Amino acid sequence: MNKLSLISLALLIFSCNTNPKTKKRLNVDAKKDSLIVVINQTGNKNYQFRYFGYFGNSERPGFPNNDTLKIKSVEPIVAYETSRPDFSDLTYFTLAPRDTVYIDSVGYPAAKNASLNEKLQFMRSLQFNAGSVNYSIKMDYATALKSIEDSYMNKRHIVDSYTNKVEKGTLLQAKRLINFDHLASLLTLQKQFNTPNDSILNVLKTADSTSWNYLPFRDVMVRYKAYISTCHHINQADQYIQYIRKNLPSAIQDYAVFSFLKDYQPDSKSKLDTLNNLTSMFAKTAISKALANYLSINLKKYQQGLDAQNIKAVELISQETGNTTSLNAIIKRHKNKIIYLDFWASWCAPCIAEMPSSYNLSNKLKKTNPDIVFLYLSKDEDMAAWKNKALAVQLQSNNSFLVLKNNAFVEFSNKYNINTIPHYLIIGKDGRVINPDAPRPDDSRLELILSRLAK
Repeated sequence: MNKLSLISLALLIFSCNTNPKTKKRLNVDAKKDSLIVVINQTGNKNYQFRYFGYFGNSERPGFPNNDTLKIKSVEPIVAYETSRPDFSDLTYFTLAPRDTVYIDSVGYPAAKNASLNEKLQFMRSLQFNAGSVNYSIKMDYATALKSIEDSYMNKRHIVDSYTNKVEKGTLLQAKRLINFDHLASLLTLQKQFNTPNDSILNVLKTADSTSWNYLPFRDVMVRYKAYISTCHHINQADQYIQYIRKNLPSAIQDYAVFSFLKDYQPDSKSKLDTLNNLTSMFAKTAISKALANYLSINLKKYQQGLDAQNIKAVELISQETGNTTSLNAIIKRHKNKIIYLDFWASWCAPCIAEMPSSYNLSNKLKKTNPDIVFLYLSKDEDMAAWKNKALAVQLQSNNSFLVLKNNAFVEFSNKYNINTIPHYLIIGKDGRVINPDAPRPDDSRLELILSRLAK
């Protein structure tokens, strides 16, 4: 089986139990039961295990010397793998606490446990679009719909072919994944052509609290917002949440609200006040306190970003001219644009690993949305090493800078936690930090967030 070239592949939950009593037990024995073990058998000591946590954040840890990585998590994680800078062979699989897998020589997950390995092999055969429809070839509605339905039916045939090979529970969960993936694509279609069709949402009646662990379902929550905005003209934050509470099944309302608030970008004081109020309301009613706590912590980061004033004092050296300038001057140069700040260094392997994704995304947005700018700020001590690596990863010299580590930058770093890299910030059109902990370039959410802010 070739690696998949679609935007998302999601595998079902293998041992997830969302019962509060079970979660409490997991917390009690965290050293044992909450560990996900990944063993590196690729032969590549620099191999990085990439995954999205329960809250959707991208992580890329390396392996210790013994090639065994232990991830402490009481919630499932969604791992992903790709070998190409443009992510054209992206694959996903989901792991739950107490799962142990190894990454084989070609980068595929496998397990010694026969049941878990069977599910991995089965789900690898399914290709999930996660709402992606290629409209660049100018498809009309009927052609796009046929493409979606053909893909959907093909996956159903694959499931049918496994009827006597895997357990019934696995087949039922696979069908739910396929249905969510189908819905994500249909929501994209209806939005693209502005044709409301709420009957397609009947699939959500089968959703429950475990659905959040499926990537196609998470993508449905994102695309549902875009669909409602375009087809039902619900654009105000409070109106959207009211719409969710009224129209979605109670079992998934919290996840829909969380998905919306997590990606809400407050680029003004009024929007920050709105986010503050909605986050407080969510904390009072949410069944999942973990989701509520995450939003509360995120809110504090936004508040710090809007209140920051020390950005003007940070000094930089320009790769293009070799002269000293200030971050404030660079921001003024890009007035009324959205700025994505990438803090990196030549010696930082995770930073360099992100550069192909950053290069591709910045070039893509340069053509489609010139109001988005990527700036690269190196923390190198060695200027030669910085310049050589900047050239090697093809950074534009007019957007590449070396940070002077004076007191102003120390203060700036402490405020935005830039003591570890890679680290990414988003600066709004008014020159203020609006997201002090932005997604990485390889995170599929980043393009959507930047494009939304640029509007």
